[in-house]
Amino acid sequence: KCLLKCFEQFIFTLTTMEDSSRLTPRREEQEHNDNIFYLDFSFHEVARRYRIEMEEMHAYLLLRWKASTDAKAEPYEETFLLSPTRKQLGEQIGAAIRFHLRRLFNPVPLTPTNTDSTKLPQGVIDYSNCRSRAHQLVRMVAGSGDRDTAAADGVISSVFNLAIRYIYNYFDFSSAKLVVSELTASTLSDADDDESKNIINGTKSGPEFDASPILDSIQRCHEIIATGKACKFVTDLLDWPGIMEAINDVGGWEPIEKLASLLKKHNLGNICPEVAHFQILNDIQTVIEKLRLSMTCIDETTNAVEETLCAVWKRFNCGVKKKARLRRNPFVVLIKDAILADEADFPSLESAQEEYVDSRKS
Repeated sequence: KCLLKCFEQFIFTLTTMEDSSRLTPRREEQEHNDNIFYLDFSFHEVARRYRIEMEEMHAYLLLRWKASTDAKAEPYEETFLLSPTRKQLGEQIGAAIRFHLRRLFNPVPLTPTNTDSTKLPQGVIDYSNCRSRAHQLVRMVAGSGDRDTAAADGVISSVFNLAIRYIYNYFDFSSAKLVVSELTASTLSDADDDESKNIINGTKSGPEFDASPILDSIQRCHEIIATGKACKFVTDLLDWPGIMEAINDVGGWEPIEKLASLLKKHNLGNICPEVAHFQILNDIQTVIEKLRLSMTCIDETTNAVEETLCAVWKRFNCGVKKKARLRRNPFVVLIKDAILADEADFPSLESAQEEYVDSRKS
């Protein structure tokens, strides 16, 4: 209680200083009156930041004290959601992890300056030792019609980042299975009721038919399929011959694992959800082993989800071209577009050694 009172006094003092900095006269007014003390307006922002931090710490301690005295009290682990310092820390850790992923997988970017050795006293600087040899061993191949430039540019770290995001959201490491919501399956199966059959067969008009639950479930199915592709991409990449050796040559996964452990330990994913998926990289060996053992189950799940989408396509007769029926049931077009939409695709991998050797010769 004494500590809580101290924080309350700190907050009161900072609030007073913050308000006074707002009301402080301008510097010109101080020059004409020596009795006016000028307080720089920039201190207002400083006082505000400290006040928010103190309020968050006070809320944390208050909830922790209540949890220790009352078993039914609200848990305190989800506090600090508004802390600017914690948010900035999470963003910096995320940026550092992305930097290390670029260092492990991407080639050295082309220098924007003139690389003519005759114009540089020290000659052309070789930065190849700053990156691993992974880009010399494997490269991405985009599918036909793929508009993703990451594969064309060889930015493996960008695709790896996206894959980890899907795995974090839809892969359960405790059960080593993809997370398929029962609500998704039941929603799509319930679409086979008598009302939908009458609408599909044209015996009943369906302008008021609510297709939003079905559309949401179709979107979820696409996300599950994309997660299966993400798992395959990650396992294929990390199991590629020579990749782990190339990564270990430049320090291995230890820097990323330490940063990911900080994210997880301090629960920074709540305030920085855009970097929360990096938490699973705190033990990369566990991630690899879990995905390897689960690939068969993952393939079965994605195949089952794809079969479900095909069944929904047939159930709603999405291939119909009769304009009268489409005007009567406009939701059919929405379901058709939702099924044809692809959530995300991941490129395949192939050896880059021949390409690298040819580029060195040229």
